[in-house]
Amino acid sequence: MLSQFSVPFDPYLRLSLSLRNGGTVCHYFDRPNQAEMDALVTAQSKETNRHKRLSILKKIHRINNSDPANIPLYGLNMIYGMNRRLDYNWMPGTVELFGLENIKIKK
Repeated sequence: MLSQFSVPFDPYLRLSLSLRNGGTVCHYFDRPNQAEMDALVTAQSKETNRHKRLSILKKIHRINNSDPANIPLYGLNMIYGMNRRLDYNWMPGTVELFGLENIKIKK
């Protein structure tokens, strides 16, 4: 298993969309070693030897960790509204913020 999840999850799609130049959600196009990152993402997708692939994934992680595209600033249940006058149904335990733009103050 090459992920933290309990089900087999291949990281190829997430890596190719977020770290490879031209990926749909890649927001770091001027990374100094982008060519190396692209080559590693492609190489890990073609590697069938588990140990070699894990080694490539570790290199990808080192590059991304040393020069991250962003630093996410969030915390579980960090932003929510609690007031009797708010018309909002907060969902405890969720990591996504749902409908904050629709909060209304009751009269």
